[in-house]
Amino acid sequence: MAQSFRCLYPEGAKGQAPVGIPELTSSGSGTPPVTATTFCRDSSWYVAERIGERASRPFQVPVDPPIPPSVTVQGFVPVLAGSIPAILVQRDNFGSAQLYELFTSSGARVDPVHLVPGRSPVLLLKASSQTQGAGFTCTSTPSGEVIRQYEWYIINTTTLRTTAQGSILGDPEVYLETTVYTAASASTFTSSTDAIVPVGYTTVVNVSSESC
Repeated sequence: MAQSFRCLYPEGAKGQAPVGIPELTSSGSGTPPVTATTFCRDSSWYVAERIGERASRPFQVPVDPPIPPSVTVQGFVPVLAGSIPAILVQRDNFGSAQLYELFTSSGARVDPVHLVPGRSPVLLLKASSQTQGAGFTCTSTPSGEVIRQYEWYIINTTTLRTTAQGSILGDPEVYLETTVYTAASASTFTSSTDAIVPVGYTTVVNVSSESC
């Protein structure tokens, strides 16, 4: 069954942001300012990017049905010092979980590029519930940006105690998995996954709300 999708945020005149969609501009030094926004066309979402006065070809955001009502630019990630910053886009919002992706441009033609660890797009997740969750952080290093994706879950839910209002009591054990994305170039990341470790619940709550 096909989804009925009404495009409420079509491409603005001269590449400007549609009404109701935010347009962000980077503030990093040493590179031309990057301005990014999103718009929809037919049944797809696109990221529009300008580097100084040059406009990149729009990025088509790969979203499977159902098509989300909005896709928004959340910020910029300086992958390598002196390079064009990547655009952090929230491509799906499921209420208790949000999925993000990184885009950038490269070459003389300012072609759009999905940032990838190996050959897969960098998909970052934020989520929250009483038994599982996820979050991610960005850290600048001399060799480039490092992004850590955290995912945690409780194996034995009988160890989880709450008050009548739903507040969590005690410090039940949870299991935390971390995937580390390390910038290999201005448009690629390498990735590695750390061994799953048991940690305290309150520690995980703190990192699950962080992002780039």
